[in-house]
Amino acid sequence: MTGGRPTGQEASDPARFGVFEFLSNHARDESGRLDSTRGLLCGLGAGILEAVLVVCPMETVKVKFIHDQSSANPKYKGFYHGVREIIKAQGLRCITHNVNLWSSSTQTFFMPLTCHVSMKQRPVSASS
Repeated sequence: MTGGRPTGQEASDPARFGVFEFLSNHARDESGRLDSTRGLLCGLGAGILEAVLVVCPMETVKVKFIHDQSSANPKYKGFYHGVREIIKAQGLRCITHNVNLWSSSTQTFFMPLTCHVSMKQRPVSASS
């Protein structure tokens, strides 16, 4: 919380780390090791679930709050009141409908990762 107001981080970290622990416990080999590929997939799965369950809904609420506060007659009196009023007026779907926007952050994750992996696999040539 920042100054007594929820920021989304309160739910974001437990969601990400909890899901990662859950996935990694199921992805370990018979000796209990988690190789880098499985670790990457567990991290990716945790990030996706964090985006779907926490980040996108909080960003949607934040944008609605910013829009409301810049209006001539703000109607939300605080975080909990605002979320309750948004869901009452527009339904729960209005908070979760922007989930597909996480794909752009996934692309910015995979581009450097792909470059890194391909550069690691490239043979080193001796310079003359």
